[in-house]
Amino acid sequence: MAVKTSKGFDAMFYRLSGIHHTSYVSDSRLYKIPADRNLALFFLALGLAAPFLVGSLYLNSYMLPWLVWTAAALGLNLVTGWAGQLHLGYAAVMAVGAYSAVHAARYGLPWEFALLIGGISASVIGSLFAFAALRVKGLYLALTTLAMQFVMDWVLTHSPAISGGSHASLQAPTFALLGQRITSDTGLYYVAFGWCLLVTIFMLNLRRTGLGRALVAVREKDYAAAILGVNSFYYKIVAFATSSFIGGVSGAILVATFFFWPRPNSSRSPCRSRFWLW
Repeated sequence: MAVKTSKGFDAMFYRLSGIHHTSYVSDSRLYKIPADRNLALFFLALGLAAPFLVGSLYLNSYMLPWLVWTAAALGLNLVTGWAGQLHLGYAAVMAVGAYSAVHAARYGLPWEFALLIGGISASVIGSLFAFAALRVKGLYLALTTLAMQFVMDWVLTHSPAISGGSHASLQAPTFALLGQRITSDTGLYYVAFGWCLLVTIFMLNLRRTGLGRALVAVREKDYAAAILGVNSFYYKIVAFATSSFIGGVSGAILVATFFFWPRPNSSRSPCRSRFWLW
């Protein structure tokens, strides 16, 4: 038997109380107890059935952006939660991905490639700032990443060719996947739901990989991880790059399915505060 369980009063307060793993396979399972798996399947079914349970206005105005913001928040958690690094410029990363994807789609590239270009562009920009930011720690790291946000605000405000100007004249082309145009509220919702599901699966499986264990080691004590042979600087860069990729694609999907008209002020303080009030 791979897992042994016991019942008791302490199980009321700690759900994993009384569960003892006797093999590495059982310890590395995605769901430690069956209740977690059943709960995940319930929410999956609920998400798939949401278009048939709620109205179109609620679906498009609340649930769709909530799913995209959830995916973005999970990407931010990769840096702040897993790697233990402060990041106050995540809205700028989303803006890079959004504008890169929109311009790529306007030049005729399929949205599949446009989303990849948006994610890669955000990953490159995020990594470049990370090289400078990771030379400091604590409050100075937060201020360095915050500078990224102000630089992006300045670029979008003073570059109408990129942002479309203050009147938001840059319109995102109609979203399409595999050559099929998606214009219905239900279709756009399933795009956001699929992206959120992919990011969630990635984050759940991260803890079972060597990358996840290395990030946890760096988060706890980076110099202790270095003594054990973990290159803390390398894994911090990987965390920033991966997190920025998720943020870039999330920003592109948010524009393609919800905003439709990217605006320079969409990446400013209201957007930043949503992550920290999550």
